Amino acid sequence: TKLILLDSLLQEIKLVYFDVYARGEIIRLILHYAGVPFTDQRIKLPFIDNTEWMKVKPTIPSGQVPVLYWDGKLLSQSLSISRFLAKQFNLAGLNNMESALIDEMVDTVLELNEDFYAMTFEPDEDKKKEKNTKLYEKTLPLKLGLIEKRMDSTGGQFLAANRLSWADLYFFQSMKTLLMMKPMALESFPKLDNLMERVGNLPNIKKYIAERPECAF
Repeated sequence: TKLILLDSLLQEIKLVYFDVYARGEIIRLILHYAGVPFTDQRIKLPFIDNTEWMKVKPTIPSGQVPVLYWDGKLLSQSLSISRFLAKQFNLAGLNNMESALIDEMVDTVLELNEDFYAMTFEPDEDKKKEKNTKLYEKTLPLKLGLIEKRMDSTGGQFLAANRLSWADLYFFQSMKTLLMMKPMALESFPKLDNLMERVGNLPNIKKYIAERPECAF
């Protein structure tokens, strides 16, 4: 563990993403949790001012962000980057089964995120209201119930493998965003509410959350 952390401290690490939480925040959380120095390049959203993005976009093979530069090598795709970092910082499980349980929870949270963004960026106001109602009154309570039951089945303290993993950090950030619109969403799920509190009180996470720029999503 110490050798991995030392190796990471010696790397040149840079994250490139827009100045929002969205798909880049889980990467920021893992890096801050690990306590490694990195450059957090935050680009203005293109629909606000696309000047900066038009300069950065041609330098990225996929033309998409987030991307992570790790000692000169480029990685893209949010969850692929996150999974790589989780392995670097011992947040991806101790064996294949634990890794699979962690990925299962990540995929479940991803489904919630996809529903949230489909609702958020729906241009038709009537459809947007319908999606909002479905998400917060049906989909979210159902998924949270399944997540909490799954959490119980693997030890009850964390989402998977009964140890802190990047699935807990991913859930933490995703719920922080969802709770902006429905603060009481976890009221019926005390174990998940407690997990949010424990993750939020991890020293490096607590410090970062207190200092990070506020974003709309």
